[in-house]
Amino acid sequence: RKFDTGDSVGDIPITKDDMFFTWALGATDDIADRHARPMRGAFAVNILQVPSVPTSFERKVELSNDFQLSYNINFLMRRITFEATVASTGYVGFGISPSGSMYNADMIIGGVDDDGISYFDVRIILQAIYA
Repeated sequence: RKFDTGDSVGDIPITKDDMFFTWALGATDDIADRHARPMRGAFAVNILQVPSVPTSFERKVELSNDFQLSYNINFLMRRITFEATVASTGYVGFGISPSGSMYNADMIIGGVDDDGISYFDVRIILQAIYA
């Protein structure tokens, strides 16, 4: 992902400000299924503030027993690369949020539907999904 994708609607640029990585892991492939509460959370990061100015930085985070996230920041290319390792029968989502909330988060959502067809999309979460 570029630090600033230039999307005209809903892009959250990666800046030197504090922000959050948000994530969710559902038991079904229906992200709007309010009855199957997923595991979800957020953790604070300040991606562009590191002790020294290396050309790259890598971090691995265990979000749950079923969800590990690695990310590599290339400062020269101004890109961040994510790798998610997930055990799930439903969807997986993670992204960037200025507040730690899923609402208005810039999310990547993927999974495999009931027909065995994989899907993967980038979305801005424009409404509260979970009651």
